[in-house]
Amino acid sequence: MTAVQATKGKTHARTFNVVNPHEDGISLDTFVDWLATAKHPLTRIDDCDEWLGRFEITLRVLPGRQ
Repeated sequence: MTAVQATKGKTHARTFNVVNPHEDGISLDTFVDWLATAKHPLTRIDDCDEWLGRFEITLRVLPGRQ
């Protein structure tokens, strides 16, 4: 995922790795299970297209430097 930011006429891009690079068997599903077990509020979205749409919208409305 790449976030692009414009500052005073210049464009800066930052890349965030959202994939676990280790072969340790810990997937995003496992991580989310940990959050649920710790009683963090979350909503699971089973439909991938719906999840992706919500994710993209959320990224677009973040304040400038986040």
